[in-house]
Amino acid sequence: MASSEQGTPLGGLLGFIGLIAGLGFGAITFGSDNIVGVIICGVVVASVGAFVGNLIFRLLVVAVSIFATVISYNLRHEVAIAIYDEVKTNVQAQPAPKIYGTSRTNWEFCNHSNKPKVSIAISYLNNGNWISEGWWVINRGKCKTLSPSTSNRYFYYYANSGNIVWGGDTSICLHEHKKFRIGDIDCSPPYALRKFKKVDTKGKRGGGTNLTGG
Repeated sequence: MASSEQGTPLGGLLGFIGLIAGLGFGAITFGSDNIVGVIICGVVVASVGAFVGNLIFRLLVVAVSIFATVISYNLRHEVAIAIYDEVKTNVQAQPAPKIYGTSRTNWEFCNHSNKPKVSIAISYLNNGNWISEGWWVINRGKCKTLSPSTSNRYFYYYANSGNIVWGGDTSICLHEHKKFRIGDIDCSPPYALRKFKKVDTKGKRGGGTNLTGG
């Protein structure tokens, strides 16, 4: 059965040196005529030399392995930190997304009136705040989908074309002469209160309103 203990180059070298030294020491100690004593002395010293050489070699291998592991760990750690810093810098450099609400309702308004153009404004609850915005212009016979960003089932609209108004019973602030997007403000000039009509989406993500008459 072969031994599981494998020799090493350093063990072999020290074993050979030990053999030569042992033979010389044996010859001096026992005399050159005592061949058996000389050989035994050489074998013992050679074995000790081989053992010491193997031990030193294995300790060196372990030390090199530990050193390589530490270097590898430090290198991976530095690379990981560099990647983290790069990602963190890129993320911080990106502007935060502008969020107006938790969901959107796609509501289609159609101009089925006799007016060539109808202007429309809407108002909706967004993250606990009421937002009003407008205007969108819808040509006769055309439709436009508006998407109030709200999780509330209700929103409001106000539309007009000249003297014709499509509204309701809820007073909401708007700007009559230019595009606007406002929150809860002191509704003083150039803003004005107008009567908006409530729309019940019934929790649906889509629907529509026909603007007729005129």
